[in-house]
Amino acid sequence: MTDSVAYQVVIYAAIGLGAILALGVIAAFAYLFFGEGRFNPSFAYENIIARRFLMAKRSHKAVSMITLISIFAVMAACAGMVIVMSVMNGFSSDFRDKILGSNPHIMLMRFGHDFSNYEEVLQKTKNISGISEASPFVLGEGMLSSKYNMSGVVLKGIQKPDNDLKKVIKEGSWDDLGDTGIVIGIEMAKNLKVFIGNAIQVVSPMGELGPMGMLPKTKNFKVVGLFSSGMYEYDSKFAYTSLENAQRLFGLKASVSGIEYKIKNPEQAATIALEIEKKLDGYPMYARDWMEMNRPLFSALKLEKIAMFIILMTLLAMASLLILVTLIMVVLEKNKEIAILKSMGATSVSIMKIFVSYGLTIGSIGMVTGVGLGLILCVVLQHFGIGLDAEIYYISQIPVRIDAVEVVYVALGALAVSFLATMPPALFAARLKPVEGLRA
Repeated sequence: MTDSVAYQVVIYAAIGLGAILALGVIAAFAYLFFGEGRFNPSFAYENIIARRFLMAKRSHKAVSMITLISIFAVMAACAGMVIVMSVMNGFSSDFRDKILGSNPHIMLMRFGHDFSNYEEVLQKTKNISGISEASPFVLGEGMLSSKYNMSGVVLKGIQKPDNDLKKVIKEGSWDDLGDTGIVIGIEMAKNLKVFIGNAIQVVSPMGELGPMGMLPKTKNFKVVGLFSSGMYEYDSKFAYTSLENAQRLFGLKASVSGIEYKIKNPEQAATIALEIEKKLDGYPMYARDWMEMNRPLFSALKLEKIAMFIILMTLLAMASLLILVTLIMVVLEKNKEIAILKSMGATSVSIMKIFVSYGLTIGSIGMVTGVGLGLILCVVLQHFGIGLDAEIYYISQIPVRIDAVEVVYVALGALAVSFLATMPPALFAARLKPVEGLRA
């Protein structure tokens, strides 16, 4: 199964699960509110009786034990959901920050190889609302070689480093690029076994035609800086030099590969990219935003997050089955009380509301304690963390980012599942006949 098909399957499963849950809750609420032939949303005396049932002394200790287990199961499921979703948000944010730190938010390219009018294009687009920086770049592939090893490289020529690139420099300086300076990733430096000040050779496939055919072009560079973006692929494959060096090496003369833009709000990248294309009348120019360029990575993270949410919701549904079992045992235990209430004039809907309140109380206690425990553990992880080997994982501890909206979804989901679990035993209680209960 391909990633795109798997993504669609998980998305449809999530939508289907949510739709079934929503329809079930709506149908149940409709019956509780309109089941008496009129609109009656009140749970006043039903809540009081439900609390009395909950706090009453049990004739069977098993009921109390299963009630406590039900609360613990819902609590564990909710806490797990909050923690897992927060950790996955943390990883997603960490990837996002590292990608945005090493890449432009928008890249403007041109079909064909002649992009010599980039100065004119810059003047037309750099003042578009939301753009903070704009500069030309040259991008090409080649080989880097030292006395000890060789490595493929994606070489990028820049006019000057932006603020994000300045932050990732670990040794040396961007100011020394000049005519022969090059800044390479820390992993590439390890592979080539070079340090600041060492000489390396760049081999470009865009060579010159000679007597023996196309000959690769080579140029000697001096390592003037080492950067660390926190992502192995970038640190082992990317290198930077001045724009002029890259133009000469790749035979572009006065042309460039494109223009890169940094914007104030990265979330608006797609909108601003369309505005840039519109400003330039489209073809032969085209713009790509950072989300489009890294779509497979973020799609995979989103797929994993949705799949994990479905799995945890399934665990929550299993936990809610304990609420169902508890209510069935309470109904059997309280059948005489139900009969008395019915003989005093309580309607079937009122009986249902009593046991719905009972079950929702159990679910609410589990949800509140679970969400609270999950948030506390997330805060503890944020401050103290679980240490990781930065040499392997590129992060020193597990990242955690709490999303308030997702926490609310977890809480509402727990209440919805608990509510649906109360319906079968509540219906069973409502259908008990007073005579049978008094006879027991």
